[in-house]
Amino acid sequence: MKKMSWLVVGINLLLIVGLLGCGNAKRDEVEKQLADLKADSDQKAQLAQDAASKASEKADAVLATARTEIATAKAETIVVAEEKDTVTLTSANSNMEAGDAVVKSAAEKAAESALADAKTAAMAEDVKVKEAAKEAAGKAMSAAEEADRNAANAAKEAELAKLLPEPKEPIVFSVYFNLGQTKLKKAGLAELEKAAEAIKANAGATVKIEGHTDNIPVISSQHKNNWGLSQARAKAVEKHLVDKLGVSAEAISETIGVAFYKPVAANVGADQVKNRRVDVIIMK
Repeated sequence: MKKMSWLVVGINLLLIVGLLGCGNAKRDEVEKQLADLKADSDQKAQLAQDAASKASEKADAVLATARTEIATAKAETIVVAEEKDTVTLTSANSNMEAGDAVVKSAAEKAAESALADAKTAAMAEDVKVKEAAKEAAGKAMSAAEEADRNAANAAKEAELAKLLPEPKEPIVFSVYFNLGQTKLKKAGLAELEKAAEAIKANAGATVKIEGHTDNIPVISSQHKNNWGLSQARAKAVEKHLVDKLGVSAEAISETIGVAFYKPVAANVGADQVKNRRVDVIIMK
């Protein structure tokens, strides 16, 4: 009887151990399934975030490209318009429109791609990720719209530039002097005859006489420095135009000397003679 009791106890212990073993096995299985579900969810969320981030980057890149392309086209068109070159202006406008079409097309493609990425991101359960994807698509669409606006504005400014008066280059006659001298040379006299004819032919133009020197210090009792020498040269030219060539004194708006501060050549050797001059400037 005693042996039977011990046998029953042993069987019960085996049953208890078996039941505990099954319970542990089920718990491990449940925990594994939960871990797998969490990993899958995390992976989906990460994919959605990556999609939204890429869409945003695409939109930013397109927006930057659109702004750069339109700004360049706008600047080129306005420069050409100021030069009044009709053929070149037409070509520049065509290039601007073609460039704008490319930018707009790229922006629209980026917008479509961003929208597709947004749909993929919308499958995720993370609300913030969905919003980021939608914002990226919105940026891309805004880039296309901004490209349209900038192109239209550039075209308007180009049209306005056509109406501006054409810039006119001044007419300049130059006469040259010997070192430290104010006496007009034969070649200078001939040049001043041309200057006088041009002044008379352009009544109402602004005429400026500007005297210059090289940078060699003045050694003369007559002129204290290069400022004085340049002024004396300018006055000699003015006097000849008025007294000898019949130019009205009222036609000359200014007669000044600027010493050696506006050289047209290096103040070295033979080039210095190019700076010992007087310019008669006629601005229409």
